[in-house]
Amino acid sequence: MSLPRVSLVGCGAIGRAVAGAFRRRRLPGRLVAVCDLDPGRAGSVAGLVRPRAKVLDLAGAIRAGDIIVECASAAAAPGIVRAARARGRAVLAISVAGLLDHPELLRAGRGTLRIPSGALGALDALRAAREGRITAVTLTSSKPPHAYRGAPHVIRRRIALDRIRNRTVLYRGDAMGAARRF
Repeated sequence: MSLPRVSLVGCGAIGRAVAGAFRRRRLPGRLVAVCDLDPGRAGSVAGLVRPRAKVLDLAGAIRAGDIIVECASAAAAPGIVRAARARGRAVLAISVAGLLDHPELLRAGRGTLRIPSGALGALDALRAAREGRITAVTLTSSKPPHAYRGAPHVIRRRIALDRIRNRTVLYRGDAMGAARRF
């Protein structure tokens, strides 16, 4: 039985970590294609595995892989999942928050959709915390500014990411709001 061909869509920190896991043979399959809005970043991630993965556009990456691993962004996830499932591909969606407003993507159809247990585990923990005496939860996330490129909140508020030089709060609010904005 041959190993499944995997295409990685999104070559930021999570995508790079996924490619590294393929390089160390900690994940089953062969990483055959990568796709990112930034061709330089895609090329860098493609070079992490041997043989080198191909840098392709989204349509090409979906054609090349049996399994599509989405690591792009919440904003991009629905389009990636929709396109991959339309071609009958299996999809592992990392940017789960992007699917909140798209329940149609969760229904049966061509291809399969997998959501990693870590994302569900965090939601279950918060749900369980509600049952106890916890009244607030604070999540602080630190990323380089370019990691937020394409986030709906950044686009709507016209945040100039290239001008950010110091730690900057981009959003303060509830978890559902953060999921929809990023």
